[in-house]
Amino acid sequence: MALLAPMWLFALVPWAAVSVWLWVGRRRRHWVPFLPLWDAPQELRRPKRGVEPPPLGLLLAILAMLAGVLAMTRPVYVSPADRGPVTIVVDRGASMSAQSAGKPRFAQAAQTTAPPLLARLGPGPVELIDVLTGATEQTDRADWAARVARWKRTALDTRAALQSTVRQHLAMNQTVIALTDQDLDLADPKLVTIAPTEAVHNTAIIALAQRPGQVMATLHATDAKSVTLHLRAGDRTADARVDLAANADQNVFVNLDAAGADTIEAWLDATDDFDADDRAYLVRQRDWATIEPRVPLSDELRRMIAVYTRHRPPGAASTPLPLARPGELKPDERGVLLAPVAAEQTATNNIGSQAHALTAGVDLAATLGQHVAVADRGPGEGWQRLAWIGDKTILAVRSGENDNGARQVWVGFDSPDFARTPDFVLFWTNVFDWLAGGSEGFTSSPVGTVPAGARRLLPAPLSGEVEASYWPGVFETPTGKLAADTGPVPFRVSADRTWPDALTRLHLTGPAARSLAPTLAIAALLLLLGAAWRWERRRAPKTGPVSRLAVEEGSVR
Repeated sequence: MALLAPMWLFALVPWAAVSVWLWVGRRRRHWVPFLPLWDAPQELRRPKRGVEPPPLGLLLAILAMLAGVLAMTRPVYVSPADRGPVTIVVDRGASMSAQSAGKPRFAQAAQTTAPPLLARLGPGPVELIDVLTGATEQTDRADWAARVARWKRTALDTRAALQSTVRQHLAMNQTVIALTDQDLDLADPKLVTIAPTEAVHNTAIIALAQRPGQVMATLHATDAKSVTLHLRAGDRTADARVDLAANADQNVFVNLDAAGADTIEAWLDATDDFDADDRAYLVRQRDWATIEPRVPLSDELRRMIAVYTRHRPPGAASTPLPLARPGELKPDERGVLLAPVAAEQTATNNIGSQAHALTAGVDLAATLGQHVAVADRGPGEGWQRLAWIGDKTILAVRSGENDNGARQVWVGFDSPDFARTPDFVLFWTNVFDWLAGGSEGFTSSPVGTVPAGARRLLPAPLSGEVEASYWPGVFETPTGKLAADTGPVPFRVSADRTWPDALTRLHLTGPAARSLAPTLAIAALLLLLGAAWRWERRRAPKTGPVSRLAVEEGSVR
């Protein structure tokens, strides 16, 4: 039997006090006014305390209170055949994927937990949950550790996923055992957290950055040691010998010319417990701008911008690229000016264009259609005309090179036929690329941001014991190369050896567990009814020879 609300057991303290007080009392003293009837010594003895069963009605009321208190503790009866399921959440993120005794820390924690779990809770079902994927496996308390041992290591930060998974299953009133070294910051009687007790010895590259002619690597070691940092950019290499202090970050600057290279690779020659952060990568990427519409756009152009943004994702330092009306942009502000077009259509019999990056690969004469809506007013002075219909300008640019301004594009036409052609996509791609192609630089992303289907370039091949999608390296994506690095990983150990006792205190209530609270509540009501029925019934006096007057009770004995 188990109690789901044991805190109500504290109510037994006042119940016991009242019961003892009613059971053990002092008899009342009565004075007899007629002296001849008083056959007693001159000095009256003080009444003594004694134990005497209370009236039946009062006894039933005491038992009713006891049944009510026990009902509030919500007792349940668990049969030996149904010991209830337990949910085991396994964290196989970066911190739990370090090696311990030749095994991943999550596998070592599972192997350590399995015997006490089986001994304290007995056989029964287990819901095994992988934090990385959220997948649930139905197994039992004798087999789950062997399944965890077959899982692969990762270099992923799982803090958010772990918190969400544990909270979700606790909210469903499930008993949860979490194998992790991360602080869940949760206090729940249904939760037991088991962390590894062995320390991790690691040397890591926690950050990598580049500037012209130089590369900076931030190193961290759990133990003081000397390591060699190797760097490679294209066919150029550089090395640096570094003395690291224990548990301290150290920046290392190495001269390396990365001109012409699209990838920078750094690695350490140290051997440690976690190899995912022994290497780091940077790839050359363009920092595309953020397109910012400030005027209503056609459905075709909105879809075009969505596709462009997906293939040219803006970065953290991206500048906005507005689409506005003429006169709404400053001369030093890059952007597109969409001029209002007239309602009437202009025949496209006389279309001219000039070679430029905006019109490269675009045949306006063939794709604009028979009639095009054209702006009434042209772009004005200081603009270079790129396309026209008759004497009306439909496309112009301002490079900003001579007037210390910024690149701007003036668009003064609209054609539904043109929006349905591939040239429409190519034209607006040319516009956005020319305006805000972005500056080039070496960047990297955290592990886990690599899109599905990306092809790994570095390092290859990988060991079969790691999850390739969640391991650092360089990947080929539809938008170009992408570097994924591990970053800082905190490794924590636990000195708590009391978790087996915490397993014993878990309340495993399976679906066949029977609640005893309703039975106890009904029993309390029946006892109260019995107490009310017996409350006014007097006890029959005892019969026997009359010897003297009992002073304590006034009854004849």
